[in-house]
Amino acid sequence: ANNHFVELKDCAAEELVPAGAVFGIGEASDNLDGAIAGESFEIEEMYPAYLEVAQFQNESGAVRSFSYALSAEKEHKKLFSKAKKAAINDQDVELGPVHICKVCGYTVEGEIPEKCPICNAGREYYESFE
Repeated sequence: ANNHFVELKDCAAEELVPAGAVFGIGEASDNLDGAIAGESFEIEEMYPAYLEVAQFQNESGAVRSFSYALSAEKEHKKLFSKAKKAAINDQDVELGPVHICKVCGYTVEGEIPEKCPICNAGREYYESFE
């Protein structure tokens, strides 16, 4: 992300990148709107299109990868939405420990599941951030 920002540093915060997300330094609430818009684009348009092409081409590895990403993006959107609610109230978002499955990218706040709900990886495949 930092490399992208360096390349796009001359763009105003209001300008949009291709995914529809606002890119730049602005108010937290505006930046979160951009993050949510980016996740929405990936969920509603980008990954469904990628999946359709991968299925058509019988690319099972790509289908798996895009399916994992689509599911993970839905969780990311939930976390950005939670942060947006806090920002609207001029508060920091309160999160418990956040855990990311290193196999598929599934992100969960709180307890690590015994098995990842997306890829069935065990608890040992999660990286934790507190």
